Amino acid sequence: MAKKKRTKKKSEIKKNDLVVILIPIIIIALLIGAVFAIKYIYKPKPKIQTLEFHGFIFKNESDIWTTQMQIKDQLYNLMFKYSPYDVENIKINYLPNNFSKLTSMHDYIYITFDPEDDNLAYIALGAADLGRALTRVYGIKPIAACTKNITEACSNVPIHTCDTTARPVIYLDDDPVQNITYEGNCLTIQGKKDDLLKAVQRVLFEWYKIIYNEG
Repeated sequence: MAKKKRTKKKSEIKKNDLVVILIPIIIIALLIGAVFAIKYIYKPKPKIQTLEFHGFIFKNESDIWTTQMQIKDQLYNLMFKYSPYDVENIKINYLPNNFSKLTSMHDYIYITFDPEDDNLAYIALGAADLGRALTRVYGIKPIAACTKNITEACSNVPIHTCDTTARPVIYLDDDPVQNITYEGNCLTIQGKKDDLLKAVQRVLFEWYKIIYNEG
């Protein structure tokens, strides 16, 4: 009988040792689980940066700048990649009123590009932003075009450069030199990647009368 008691006592000691080992492991596992649970369950609201520019209030959330503007009795929520302060020093080398006069004489405008240019994704983004603004500000329909017919996408759109039509044309040019010029019937916006998008946005702020051209 005494021998059995000793065996039972020994097994109880082993069980206690196992509990002592397991409890810290379980606690650590629970703590790790709690950390991950907090990370995925509790998602704090991102901080919203606010700035004022010429009476317009801009808010930045998730790297997008937004503001509101009333155009022809309708309130629009406008979205931009850059704030006005990011692009205000980009010079527009023409009188914007001349472009406004041209658009007033037509009901649509071509937005064209060279399909052999690099960085076509940036050109597409710029064209989309311009198209929305043309409709809102000038009430003019944007029509996508190419400067040459060498790709499948260009086979289904008009082929126009600045010299092939009397209609207004906006030419988006993938060029290392950032520039914004207007001659005849053609507004040329050029730049490389983000510089192109910044130049486009500088024009948009001008159209929306958020930035005033002093030249």
